[in-house]
Amino acid sequence: MPKKMLSLLLLIGLLVPFVYNWSPQEIIPMGPSTPPKSLTKTYLVNTRTVNYDEQGILTQIMEADRAEQYAKQKLSSLIQPRMYSHVGEDQSWSVRSDAGLYFPRRNIVALGGGVTFVNDQGQLQLNTESMKINLKKQTAESKVAVIITQGLATTTASGMTADLKKEIIRMKSNVESIYVPAAP
Repeated sequence: MPKKMLSLLLLIGLLVPFVYNWSPQEIIPMGPSTPPKSLTKTYLVNTRTVNYDEQGILTQIMEADRAEQYAKQKLSSLIQPRMYSHVGEDQSWSVRSDAGLYFPRRNIVALGGGVTFVNDQGQLQLNTESMKINLKKQTAESKVAVIITQGLATTTASGMTADLKKEIIRMKSNVESIYVPAAP
């Protein structure tokens, strides 16, 4: 058998099992990228959804200036999204950004462009360029620089993870804090 034919058969023999077993997984970006290239299935202007738990207690409000749902990708593109979440009776947080992607199967929102996250009780404000929020687990993550401001104190880090139920924020590396006491 000629070498070219043998090489071709070997290549086909290696590719067939790979193609047969390959199943692409949905990759969720940290922040929104360009909208999908498929046709929009549904679009809404000035949209608002309100969620309640089994006891009828408000748990979450999600708003956007515009939402576009794409059937093939199973996601929605959000413009100027705003979210408000209530965790228990005395805990709430809100977040807004320039753009976002909502993945309904995983209940994840990927935000990007001027993300502002606020803990409503402690006047804590976190700013970053991208953030991923898991609505079901009530967690948030940013893999880019974050700036946290509370009163006159400022903390910066190269990223963070947050447990929104427990109100715990874990800073990643390069943490630096500046505390300025209030004037007497």
